[in-house]
Amino acid sequence: MSGSIAENTEPQRKIVELSERDVRDAARLLTVIAAAARPPEPAPAQGLTRDQLVDRAREQIAHRKRRTEHFPKGIFGEPAWDMLLVLYVSDGFAPETIRDLREQAGLTHSTAFRWLDYLESQQLITRKSHLADKRSAYVELTERAREKLDQYFSGYFHGDPIIR
Repeated sequence: MSGSIAENTEPQRKIVELSERDVRDAARLLTVIAAAARPPEPAPAQGLTRDQLVDRAREQIAHRKRRTEHFPKGIFGEPAWDMLLVLYVSDGFAPETIRDLREQAGLTHSTAFRWLDYLESQQLITRKSHLADKRSAYVELTERAREKLDQYFSGYFHGDPIIR
């Protein structure tokens, strides 16, 4: 037989639909990869790195969650602080949606929005519209909040005890 069968050399293309959560997770992963390529920034006080400060914040979140295993959550009423901790730990990654922030801080919808309004009035957070979903928004720490949290966690295990 003369002649040949032409081979299809074009790659097959497949369309994959991603959920909003898949897109958020992919954005966070890419941000983590990009952050790993950068050297950590030193924190202003005591020469600690940003990673060391964030580890201190993570430890505080773990302690706060652990105490609710032994006591009713209602006696620990610091929703604004819980949200600031979550934002500080996730800072540098993809911004947090209000829904994710609310869930990670363990807050009801109304409590989260009330305290977000307060934090925004204190210039500690900013809210930005979601590009794809107009019903959603992102929350980020302001530079002012980041500096204050850096200072707080730089001295977190140091200083005089409050109660003697």
